[in-house]
Amino acid sequence: MYFPAGFFLDDPEVESDLTDCGELIFMAPDKRVHFFCLLHIQVCGIKSCCGTNHRMFCSQLHVSFRILEVFTHGYDSGDSGVLGSLQNLIPIRVEYRITQMRMGIDDLPHEKRISEVPNPGFRLLNSFFSLYTHRLNMDAKYSWILDSGGAGRGAWQGGVIYEFMRRCRENGTFPSVTMGASAGGYAAADVATGTEQTVMKGWMHWGTEAGRAGNRFRAHLKNSIRYVMQEKEMSGVFHENPDRKLLVFTTRVRRRDEKTFGAADRLRYFLKSATRKLPKSLKYLPNLYNEDPVIFALNLPEELRSEYIRPLTRSNYHSVIEASCLVPLAMGSPLPPETVDEEPHAGDHQSVFMDGSYAFKMPMRFFEQDPRFQSLAHWVAADKTIIFCCDPKGLLWETSSRLSCLNDFPSVAQALEENRLLVISPDHKVEAGFLCLDNAIAMRTFRRGQEQAERLLHSDKVRRFFEV
Repeated sequence: MYFPAGFFLDDPEVESDLTDCGELIFMAPDKRVHFFCLLHIQVCGIKSCCGTNHRMFCSQLHVSFRILEVFTHGYDSGDSGVLGSLQNLIPIRVEYRITQMRMGIDDLPHEKRISEVPNPGFRLLNSFFSLYTHRLNMDAKYSWILDSGGAGRGAWQGGVIYEFMRRCRENGTFPSVTMGASAGGYAAADVATGTEQTVMKGWMHWGTEAGRAGNRFRAHLKNSIRYVMQEKEMSGVFHENPDRKLLVFTTRVRRRDEKTFGAADRLRYFLKSATRKLPKSLKYLPNLYNEDPVIFALNLPEELRSEYIRPLTRSNYHSVIEASCLVPLAMGSPLPPETVDEEPHAGDHQSVFMDGSYAFKMPMRFFEQDPRFQSLAHWVAADKTIIFCCDPKGLLWETSSRLSCLNDFPSVAQALEENRLLVISPDHKVEAGFLCLDNAIAMRTFRRGQEQAERLLHSDKVRRFFEV
């Protein structure tokens, strides 16, 4: 039976069986337009459900769809009947699976997963059936900014971006620009491989016996980067899409007295990180250092290269990601300049490279106001941006010291108002901690991120963001 997308079939005499999984053919806009298939199905008239004879007064079935076939031959929009009345629509065959149902029996609404409902036996009245398709802005250029948050919130972020990558790759809205610092820089590199399987590979390995390199977090991190970013993933980054842009943020730190960065300096930066969530008067903010943001960029044009904007290459790829994640002391020593750049700049003398979020977590103000980065900002400019924010309140902290929040920064506020910016943050307490090395906890956190992403992808807010 054909179900027209975005239309109601209002013939109350026509019913169709709907099992927990199967196939449907429905009408959708021209096949060149990508779309979300379905938000939900409203059903009335379910009989003999759960082994009873109760007639359900209302239900919602949460359904996942996968496109199997687009009928491009033998279809004439001028045919008579229902098909002929729908202009510029073509039939699409989809596979569906009902994952959850909300029902009301005797005025007591409750939810069950379909596996808990024996012999569902759904009878679907077409008059209450509607498939919603939404025209997506496939011509838009999308960018993603991945926030820092350590291993714990990084696992949450991994689960969210796994689902977003899968959906966006399928519907033509995959980001051409990704960027981030620390765990966000690592996540941005995952996205740049072009497949969500890279994200899953990393978190399935994190904290396992195979992934452990002793009890040292630094060794574990280094082992993880090498394991995840092997030749297959590197090829996805460096060869498959020359227009792909990946920005990994690092912080270059030098003592103002030009002395060597030593153990006491590492302790100071650890304390700076450890006190970041305290009130400003209690934060440890040493003034002995010069801090400079240094961005490593994939496919960077020669004319944009500078002391603060450097190419991300096969030779420095692993070490740049590692440097971007390094909080001194907690994760060992920062990296020397020659580790991240084969041709160090004069300003690198006596410097070290460490966690990018010391310089910036959120680059918007720097990109807009700092002359060093305005040309780069123009190069990576996008029509729409998603920020995967690790702060539970959705606060866009400019740096890890949390001295400045960018939610009310004029261009950010305007982008939010104009639906050009979407901010996604945890809607629940994240279980895993900053230095989590427990795979079971990390994967539970990852799964909860996936579950939140599924809810978001079915929400009006996210749907509107992707619409033309």
